[in-house]
Amino acid sequence: MKIQKHTVDQLKLGNAVEQQAVFNACYPALFRVVQRYIVHTAEAEDCVLKTMLKVFQNISDFEFKDEFGFYGWCKKIAVNEALMFVRKKHHIGLIPIDELTEDVPLQHFEHIEAKELQDAIMQLPLGFRTVFNLYVVEGYSHKEIADMLDISESTSKTQFFKAKAKLKKILTQPVYGYGYGRA
Repeated sequence: MKIQKHTVDQLKLGNAVEQQAVFNACYPALFRVVQRYIVHTAEAEDCVLKTMLKVFQNISDFEFKDEFGFYGWCKKIAVNEALMFVRKKHHIGLIPIDELTEDVPLQHFEHIEAKELQDAIMQLPLGFRTVFNLYVVEGYSHKEIADMLDISESTSKTQFFKAKAKLKKILTQPVYGYGYGRA
């Protein structure tokens, strides 16, 4: 999503018309980002509203480098807001290492429709889903995830490993008793 320097300058001046335009432009994409972590629509909407409020309150801290940087900054704030919500409202439910199953390569998920994968990810327990999204979708390293969630790096790796195995199970289970999903 492109946001021009002129728009950022207007936001820094408190231009309400530009704020509304940016809000309308960013809301759908930020809602999708937040909903990766927060399942309930009303809670996800609240989180996006808090995100946009933080964006407008802290716009003076944003340094324009290119037209894609503003959305990246907003997205980072949205992920942080979602993680704060999850930590405050829910126990993330990280599962300790006990019996490890076979590793599932990410290539297993390459030929799956996006909607099918998104639905499967939303079925993951909160801890698995959070680490999976941060690692695969947002591109954070296990060290960064560990710092964000206040866990060890090995716990992040374990949660990711188990999330992949659980996704494989979800995606290969019988669908309505008439056949199987992806193998």
